[in-house]
Amino acid sequence: GKHQFWFGIHASDVRDKGFELNGEPNGLAVGNLPLAKFTVFNATILGAGTGSGGTANNAFTIRENASPRMYNSIFTDFAQRGVSIDAKSKVHLDSGALDFRNNLWWGFGGGNTVANLDLGNSAILFNDAARQNVIADPMLGSISRTNNFGLDPRPKAGSPAAATDRVAEADGFYTQASYKGAFNTVNWAADWTALSAYGVLTANGAGIGAGPSSAVVNPPTVTITLSSSSSLGFSLASVAGRSYQLQSTATLTPTAWVNEGAPVAGNGALLSLEAVIGADPGKFYRIIVE
Repeated sequence: GKHQFWFGIHASDVRDKGFELNGEPNGLAVGNLPLAKFTVFNATILGAGTGSGGTANNAFTIRENASPRMYNSIFTDFAQRGVSIDAKSKVHLDSGALDFRNNLWWGFGGGNTVANLDLGNSAILFNDAARQNVIADPMLGSISRTNNFGLDPRPKAGSPAAATDRVAEADGFYTQASYKGAFNTVNWAADWTALSAYGVLTANGAGIGAGPSSAVVNPPTVTITLSSSSSLGFSLASVAGRSYQLQSTATLTPTAWVNEGAPVAGNGALLSLEAVIGADPGKFYRIIVE
């Protein structure tokens, strides 16, 4: 199959492989067709952290005739090693069916070295310059696994992920993304994913689409609570640099909206707004984001 824009992150207490790929059940050893082969462009995969421990906490364990093809991706923050390929799958690496090219590798507890990242493959994944698998810091915005809105998987300015020599084919499926990893400048995972709902992922840079020109801002999810018998509370993930104004109306007439308090500046964290219900609780509410 064809895949693009994968993002994954392990919790700090889930210390296992980023990918554990089998082409057939362990020990079957028949090598029947069809070959388990798929192609991925633009993945960003984060492990449980360089100091998270565990056993065989590798980015990839590939075995039993599996043949993934991974391009323009970022693999970082794993406790141990890079790519482990067994003898049955190495046959496909040698034939070209299994392939890794134009990827960034960094933040491995076992060492950011070819010896630690390429296990048992004569280091071909990294020593073959044509493959352009580079051991370099992708300079992601920030990595967090707690509900502090601190996770920002977008590369910072100057990151080596900002450009690539390999662009997916123009076949009607792939986006022609000229960068490495699942994100460029737009945080397309904000406001709708579990990571966002749990308060782990920042709302900064929220938008729709994967291309570098995407600029449409997703509306945030708003939680409404009865703060007291006389007021309503509104909370939402905010974006730094934007202003949030709560308004109300009793009639839905376009000119009848009035401000509830002053506008509040976003800071990239959870924002709280409050409206006084008053004697007439029958009102409509909206939040204007500028």
